[in-house]
Amino acid sequence: MNKTLIITLAIALALAGCIQNMGDLKDRLGATTEESLEPADIAPEATLPDPVENTTPAKPPVARITVFGPNGALVYKSTFTAEDPTDVVFVEENSKLSLNAGESESLEPGASVTGFAWSLDGKPVAGGRSANVDVGEPGLYTLSLAVTDSAGSTDTQTLKLGVAPKAFEVVTDLVTAPVVGAQGQGEAGTVGFALAIPGDTPAMVQSVTFELLPVESCDAILDVLDAEGTSLGTKDGGSFGEGEKLSAGALALGEYTISASPFVCAAPEGVPARVTVVYMPIIEGLDTDGHGHAH
Repeated sequence: MNKTLIITLAIALALAGCIQNMGDLKDRLGATTEESLEPADIAPEATLPDPVENTTPAKPPVARITVFGPNGALVYKSTFTAEDPTDVVFVEENSKLSLNAGESESLEPGASVTGFAWSLDGKPVAGGRSANVDVGEPGLYTLSLAVTDSAGSTDTQTLKLGVAPKAFEVVTDLVTAPVVGAQGQGEAGTVGFALAIPGDTPAMVQSVTFELLPVESCDAILDVLDAEGTSLGTKDGGSFGEGEKLSAGALALGEYTISASPFVCAAPEGVPARVTVVYMPIIEGLDTDGHGHAH
């Protein structure tokens, strides 16, 4: 075999190998291309979020009540927290009160308080930033102030006004049993007394006072005993109607015994005794003990 033939065969073999390799490469490329044509998971188009709206609520205003009495004296002034007072604000019976909402304010920037609405026991009271209101008989009254600001927000403060009832007295005159005595201790005379609430008036006992009103030429010692025989105290009954009083405070309802014990006395008809009871009417919801904002 000559040299030219050998070279020709070598070239032919090389070309055959190249063709085979190109076929394999085509197969691989074809597979890749086909695969690349397969549908693929495509990320959705990115979307911009909706504009965020300002959801912060407007700050409400604060209603604050100030109350002045008929003589212009300050009765009540709301604190800057404007919390409704839990106690009763006491005012005088049958008095005209001056109301003011000048301390009320709007907390929303740029807003101002523009509306004022007053009411007493749910009934509207004419007025604006200032108003007047009349309170009458003893009892409990509800005063309200509603304010509105230029942003449309509202706030209400409620105040409890109390007109305290006036105490009333009940006087009972009694006569003890005959008191016999001379120089030195004599025989005591006694009389029973029942402490009760008069009539159907809801009331409580505020104080009880006992005294002897001895006749001329009769000195006697006053002693008061409760139902169990315990002495509440003694006082010198004096003479000629100048006896000292025994103040027993707010006694419980029940039976008591008044005793007149002579040391120089001749009172065969007994010694006059007097009991004075001060009652305080009770009004439901009203603190008649005077606690709270009493002025």
